[in-house]
Amino acid sequence: MVRKKILETAKSYLEQKEVKGNKGFIDKHFQEKMEAVGWQKGQAWCSYFAELVWIEGYGKSNSLFISELTKLFSANAISTFNQLVSNGFDSNEVPEPGDLVVWMSVSKGQPKKIGKWTLGHIGIVSDITEKGFKSIEGNSNNTGSREGIKVVEKQRGMAWKVYNGLQLVGFVKPKKVKLRT
Repeated sequence: MVRKKILETAKSYLEQKEVKGNKGFIDKHFQEKMEAVGWQKGQAWCSYFAELVWIEGYGKSNSLFISELTKLFSANAISTFNQLVSNGFDSNEVPEPGDLVVWMSVSKGQPKKIGKWTLGHIGIVSDITEKGFKSIEGNSNNTGSREGIKVVEKQRGMAWKVYNGLQLVGFVKPKKVKLRT
């Protein structure tokens, strides 16, 4: 049930576009939602988009769980992954629709960093395909960049080791919680 809600939510935001340079969003209602999960002008927003989708996907569940979930997400995809996993969310190398998919940015075989932060990207697995999986990603584009302009659904491969580009870190599984009806 939670996975289905996560997917419905992610799909409902396809094609949402930013104002160039992470300065805001064309749809002001979408911008309000992004600001409500912590996004600020100038920030990359893939992780905030994933947080918004998961929170809305869990929407009718226990408010204490939503409060805890909100504390585990951050502006950084790698930090979000680490915080979720260290707080009881399962992670593995097998994608399922509704999972968070997290990548690390790699250059010449090494993680890209800004200060103490390892750069990355995050999305929502939407489908399993012969070539890997599809994911719905905020702050992406039609070529699949981690710095993009809109919410898109992309075909992705199972790239666990790359020299340059996005390298998979893992898939985080939604927790099963009883949704209120």
